[in-house]
Amino acid sequence: MQTNYTGYMPTKAQVQTVIDNFIRILPMAAHEGALDMSEGSIDEKNQCGTISCHGGWYAIACLKECEEKFPEVTPRFIDFVEGANLMAMHMGFEHSDALEDWAASSPKVWGNEDGHSMFSACGVMAFFSPTRPDGANTLADIVEHWKEVQDRLSV
Repeated sequence: MQTNYTGYMPTKAQVQTVIDNFIRILPMAAHEGALDMSEGSIDEKNQCGTISCHGGWYAIACLKECEEKFPEVTPRFIDFVEGANLMAMHMGFEHSDALEDWAASSPKVWGNEDGHSMFSACGVMAFFSPTRPDGANTLADIVEHWKEVQDRLSV
């Protein structure tokens, strides 16, 4: 696990893991309004038709792994924080703050200057690109952004 992030870049394979996890659940997030960056909790019992954010959808995609990695929160509930932290771990970071810091300090790879807000309530613009001038409106938009990030990575 990376703890000193100076110059660190996730690999294309690590980003592909994130992409693959999101792609598995795209059918669940296909309905209009399924992506809401201000919705931090997830409905573990009724995921189909739920509304969630970037980290929340990742928690849904990896629910079993979240429950195993974060047993202290399982009695309460899994939410976007665990999804965000697991996503960061899948990319070699210790936690989601480090992933956000990396995105903010690597705007050429991330694709814009708003990577620091990828897990915030106003995070829609973290996924801005010339092809998505309004940022992310769907989980498919987020997947597309991660594919673009992967294309900009060298390894």
